[in-house]
Amino acid sequence: MKAVNRGMILAGSAAAVLALAGCGSNDSGGPASGSAAPATSIAKDSLAAQVKDLAAATAGEEPEQVACAGDIAVQVGASQDCAGRVGGNWLPITVKVDDVIDGQGQLGIGIGHQAIEQPAYAN
Repeated sequence: MKAVNRGMILAGSAAAVLALAGCGSNDSGGPASGSAAPATSIAKDSLAAQVKDLAAATAGEEPEQVACAGDIAVQVGASQDCAGRVGGNWLPITVKVDDVIDGQGQLGIGIGHQAIEQPAYAN
């Protein structure tokens, strides 16, 4: 029961915003570099790390693991499915780019309330 309660704390958090800067890839598919053009996408591993930090800051508890299904484009309205494991339970996390300012995506997350099976992309 304790694991479920911790999961509900994370699930009950409100959507939050995180500025995504300097990660992902450019139009050619290579890594973004210092003064190059702003990233056009954020790689799924980088996205998962940032979602993990954002969930921890928002809910006050860091998920044990976060995984995302794929990259996310740095454009308004782009979204990606992720999942976070808290107390052994997986919760769905929807990630969306709410705004792009100076080439940086403003990321919002929504954390589901119902535990799900471990997603295939979380292996």
